[in-house]
Amino acid sequence: MKQLFEEKAMPRNRDEDEIMGYRDVLNTIHESNEYIPVRPSYILQIHRDLLKRADFSYGGHFKKVQNYINETKHDEAVVTRFTPIAPYDTPGAVENLCNAYEQAIANEKIDSLILIPTFICDFLCIHPFNDGNGRMNRLLTLLLLYKNGYSVGKYISIEKQIEKTKDRYYDTLEESDAGWHEEEYDLDVEGSSQDLTFMLRAIQY
Repeated sequence: MKQLFEEKAMPRNRDEDEIMGYRDVLNTIHESNEYIPVRPSYILQIHRDLLKRADFSYGGHFKKVQNYINETKHDEAVVTRFTPIAPYDTPGAVENLCNAYEQAIANEKIDSLILIPTFICDFLCIHPFNDGNGRMNRLLTLLLLYKNGYSVGKYISIEKQIEKTKDRYYDTLEESDAGWHEEEYDLDVEGSSQDLTFMLRAIQY
């Protein structure tokens, strides 16, 4: 894998093509993050570039069939942790998420280190693609950190940090997603994303 990332070897199969696609997008974010707006069209472009080398036809397109967030246990049992929103709701949900994030950033009332994981939590609940959501989650985390002045991604691997705490990662995700579909906090106002709207409301009181 190191040789692939350093361009000292050519990909030999589709898995390695996917690794190279991830490397390509990673380099783009490292080098050009200031030119990448947090908008649905750019998220689709990142996804397209992520899967381009593997030549997947669905790269750059939102999901067409229902997907699920599953966890594979140590005994190989597969547990469904969360059911994301339906495909037909996905484009609007991503648009609302981006709008809510931009509104929150413009207001400058909530620290970006709170907004970033809130955005990512909503993105994971939407799970907008049929493949590559985990990689997109990590890439968008890196992008948002850069855009808010945090260059930590140059020095540590976000992927390794998530892998080290994978069990806790899934538990925390499940806890954070509780009530998301049911709009437990009546968050979906004015077309905004649920968790981000909750944050916007909270600072007004």
